[in-house]
Amino acid sequence: MHLLNNMQEPLYKQAEQLILRKIANHEYLPGAKLPGTRQLAEKYGINRLTVNKAINNLSQAGILSKKPSSGTYVNKRIKNQANAIDLNFSNFGLMSIIKRQGVVLNTKVVNKDIFHGIPYFSHKLNLNESEDVFGIHRLRLIRNTPVALEYNYVPLKFFSDINQIDFNRVGLYDYMISKKHKVKHNNTRLITINAEKKEANLMLVKEGSLLFKIQYINSDADYNIVEYTESYLLPQEVNPNFKVNYNNTEKK
Repeated sequence: MHLLNNMQEPLYKQAEQLILRKIANHEYLPGAKLPGTRQLAEKYGINRLTVNKAINNLSQAGILSKKPSSGTYVNKRIKNQANAIDLNFSNFGLMSIIKRQGVVLNTKVVNKDIFHGIPYFSHKLNLNESEDVFGIHRLRLIRNTPVALEYNYVPLKFFSDINQIDFNRVGLYDYMISKKHKVKHNNTRLITINAEKKEANLMLVKEGSLLFKIQYINSDADYNIVEYTESYLLPQEVNPNFKVNYNNTEKK
């Protein structure tokens, strides 16, 4: 098996994502030792320097631990476990997930605006380019410490009064439910990225720090796409958890 050489994604980042997927799928269990760098390099058709860079980044993020003369292990507990959030993507919405775990989460709206004729958003939300999109950018904090940055985009045609809502206090999904557009179906993609200047400044980390980037495309019961979201999360604060239903091939 070889990593696909995605020209838009460096090989070390593809290696990071592969390791994260194997952890999420329980192929690499908490506390388990990873195969050696030489073995990983041969298995996935990349060089050892690339493997080492991926492992170093995941170690700095608190996902792996490197033990001299022993090897690399999957951490049993991520750093700062008191704030750790278990993200189970069979659920919808960061707010609802965290509330269920009894964590007090604060929200700070960074920006909101109405976007006109932007092909990228039109494509993600299955809209005509003439249709407006409402965007809201929110910083999520636990005890005044940023743990996530969310860029949410929704079709304005479904939520005509959304600009009047105080999303410092109101959850986006609670509002969507009130408008009869509860999220019922979702498509989620998890990748790792290095923080660019804007995200690093908002999340109080160094530029280039490792982040999870999670992209959601969510639909209501009638399969209207009602949300496109890009979430940036600190790996040391969250624990990704995916579930797959093999009976109906619906991925959650």
